[in-house]
Amino acid sequence: MKKQVFLVLFILAVLAGTGWLVFLSGSPENDQAAGEPKQKKPPLVETRPAVHASVSRTIELTGSVEPYKKAELASPAEGPKGRLKT
Repeated sequence: MKKQVFLVLFILAVLAGTGWLVFLSGSPENDQAAGEPKQKKPPLVETRPAVHASVSRTIELTGSVEPYKKAELASPAEGPKGRLKT
């Protein structure tokens, strides 16, 4: 009987601790509203205007071009597909 009471109290304590941690991790930080996602800083980029110029160097190579990634699309359904509403 004492083991069952101890087990129930232990389980309740673990659940309460887990709930408290979830509550703390879900609290908004830096005075943001609860529904707003955190905004990431935009990456630093440098742009330059396009200029007209002649091609100064060319290179000719022999060989073939191979993709480093290849994707194949397949439908899980068999047979012809007619009128797909999207």
